[in-house]
Amino acid sequence: MAAGPHVLLSQLANRDKANKIGHKIKLLRVDKKLKQSEFAKRIGTQQGCISDWERGIVLVSTEFLCKIREEFEISLAYFDV
Repeated sequence: MAAGPHVLLSQLANRDKANKIGHKIKLLRVDKKLKQSEFAKRIGTQQGCISDWERGIVLVSTEFLCKIREEFEISLAYFDV
């Protein structure tokens, strides 16, 4: 089964991690003045996924963290994962 754009959360520890990563994703996106829909199109996902990540509803997959890293030309260390 192929990995989806996010992993459903099942533990509170993952919720905290998702919140922290989501907040950092939003900071990057807002700094570049991108709407969620524009950002989603650039990395090959849907606007709803971006919303879920930024709100800490789901944890972004490694695949999409790498796409975000490439889009913003940052290190994965920025996400502290």
